[in-house]
Amino acid sequence: MPQWKGHPIAATAAGYEARARASRADYSFHQIITDPTPDVLEREVPALVARGIRSLKVFLTYDPLRLTDGQFLEVLATARRLGAFVTVHCENYDAIGWRIRALLEAGLTDPLQHAWARPPVVEREATHRAIALAELVDQPIQVFHVSCDEAAEEIARARARGVKVWGETCPQYLTLSTDDLAKPDFEGAKVVCSPALRAPGESERIWARIREGTLDVVSSDHCGFSFATAKRDPGSSGYGQGGAKARPDGMPAFNAIPNGVPGIETRLPVLFSEGVSTGRIDLPTFVRLTSTNAARLFGLAGRKGTLAPGADADLVLWNPDAERALTNSDLHHAIDYTPWEGMRLKGLPTMTIRRGEIAVRDGQVLAEPGSGRFLARGPYALATPSGRVPDGFDAAARR
Repeated sequence: MPQWKGHPIAATAAGYEARARASRADYSFHQIITDPTPDVLEREVPALVARGIRSLKVFLTYDPLRLTDGQFLEVLATARRLGAFVTVHCENYDAIGWRIRALLEAGLTDPLQHAWARPPVVEREATHRAIALAELVDQPIQVFHVSCDEAAEEIARARARGVKVWGETCPQYLTLSTDDLAKPDFEGAKVVCSPALRAPGESERIWARIREGTLDVVSSDHCGFSFATAKRDPGSSGYGQGGAKARPDGMPAFNAIPNGVPGIETRLPVLFSEGVSTGRIDLPTFVRLTSTNAARLFGLAGRKGTLAPGADADLVLWNPDAERALTNSDLHHAIDYTPWEGMRLKGLPTMTIRRGEIAVRDGQVLAEPGSGRFLARGPYALATPSGRVPDGFDAAARR
């Protein structure tokens, strides 16, 4: 759920909760914090945590979302006091803006330049900084959407010295590259997302970080925009950073293309096909990446992500030998494209069972709207601090 700068959390929370009540899947929320005023941190966030919303998301870039380092520290301290978990989108805002302005001045406006504006070094620096600030406060965090080995290395180094930090990546960083951004006829706009896609070959280094355990969750970061309208509309917002411009052909410059790709329905089939079916990962790793580890990280262990007495009897039955070409016409989302159009998949789900009831069978959705349940999350050990602060002085305890 987003909070918009200048507004309380309550201004948007009710609308998102109302829409969520129509869900067919069980659900919870991350609360995005963009304006950590004293009232938000001292009144609104504690009330959310008391209701079972126990993870906060922050951005270190994007004009309407980003926090300064000082604001980030206040969110970390609040989360530690309340026993909440913090997730972070890590990119250096000022470095990106500086690159965008230079690219636009040089007349370089193609979708490929989205990646040039956000090279791995800006993700690596912000990842290092986010971890350092979390270490200063002694607050556990997860780094979202790791796209490159440089950022993953920062997570691995921190974990080696005992910092409670975890990393997540997405199918687009495991299967797509800047070659997709460079496709003709503005097709590259379909895969404009942040962090940006990386050079060919980088995905294999991300797979290696998965195998070693540095990156232990693969989520979709689903954020769909129509290609026919939003992605091609010069009036769309790319968050305006650097001064968005229209190109001579009427298409938006790279920094005005809405960031995000659709991927919630394709997450598991693409990961299985490119991971398990190719031998990059084994089946138990697939289960951990897609279910078990996320449940553990976000306070749902014992209820979700496991087959055990007392758990929710959530199952997916999989045919590892089934094959088909992925096409957008087969998907259930409301977006007019998939970045994986035409990909040959091997290994497909045949049935999804939610709390012991069949929710999807052979591609047919059977679960009724509104049958999903909100998952309130209580205190849990993983979100607790490590007990180590620099010099033994616990500044967060005094907030």
